[in-house]
Amino acid sequence: LKEDNTLDGLFLTAIEHICIFLSFILSLLIDFLSCLSFLLRFSSFVLIIFLITWGVVLLISETTNLLGGFNEYLEKINKLKNARPEMNLTTDVIVGFPTETEEEFLECVEYCKTVGFSKIHVFPYSKREGTKAAGMSNQLDNAVKKQRARRLIEIDNDLQLEYNKKFIGKRVRVLVEEIVDGKSIGHTQNFLKVEINEVLQPNTVVDVIVKEAYIDKVVGEKEEC
Repeated sequence: LKEDNTLDGLFLTAIEHICIFLSFILSLLIDFLSCLSFLLRFSSFVLIIFLITWGVVLLISETTNLLGGFNEYLEKINKLKNARPEMNLTTDVIVGFPTETEEEFLECVEYCKTVGFSKIHVFPYSKREGTKAAGMSNQLDNAVKKQRARRLIEIDNDLQLEYNKKFIGKRVRVLVEEIVDGKSIGHTQNFLKVEINEVLQPNTVVDVIVKEAYIDKVVGEKEEC
């Protein structure tokens, strides 16, 4: 082995084999979990753990063109959503990375809409000295990064509200966590924030009927026995 590019080639081959193996295993696990969740009612967080793992493998595999890219990623998400429609699927997005074009940004926006995330954590790219990205050419102006972040946050608000509206009229089980201004605040097992218009004992679990939906929460009433 006389040249570094030979070593790189061997390393890439190893990564390819690992990705092929992991993508095959994860595909089987997700298919199995999608079917089994109907019977055992797995927590949504269990499904998200598998999805995150798949996303990591997909990210690596995308660089070597081993998988079908976004379409295959979307296929896995749709299987999980079909199994658990109430699944709370979130993501983190950094906008304004060096060399990002307006076309690439719009493509990211469309991806987020198509997937239908229930929450997008949006961050404008921040230059960090000592990183490879800091030395890249075509750094974007701060004004451009902030403007793109605002645009994606608007999409996020729409997606959050759309997701929360799905629960209007439905019964959800809530872990009461705190009391704020005479109202009980808690979360469901799929991390839906719920506000209840009465004081309840913290660290108790109650059934709630959702009456209203907002961007960052739903409001409901405790179901009477």
